[in-house]
Amino acid sequence: MKPIRNSNGKNRKRDSAWFFWVIMLPSLFFLIIWSVFGPFGVWRLEKIKNRRSQLAAENINKAKLNAEMEEDIKRLKIDPNYQEQVIRKRLGFVKNGEIVYEFIDKKRDKN
Repeated sequence: MKPIRNSNGKNRKRDSAWFFWVIMLPSLFFLIIWSVFGPFGVWRLEKIKNRRSQLAAENINKAKLNAEMEEDIKRLKIDPNYQEQVIRKRLGFVKNGEIVYEFIDKKRDKN
């Protein structure tokens, strides 16, 4: 059986193979680039995974801080000694008859 020839005398099978590779190689190249850098690509996926782990760590830290603050609120509601301690430390209150001594830092005084 003779191979089918084009009007110019070339082999059609070779032309179709050439046409196949001319279409397939750029398409394959584009597909690879798209799968790495596209909107759903590997590169974007890694960025999202990193951001997710950062947010998870922040969530854990905020949950710990929230628990500490809830404990602080409970103690402020219940314990009068703790209330007094917080008022004195954070707000600078003193009892009647107490004398307050303030020590000035020499390094800070020079500025």
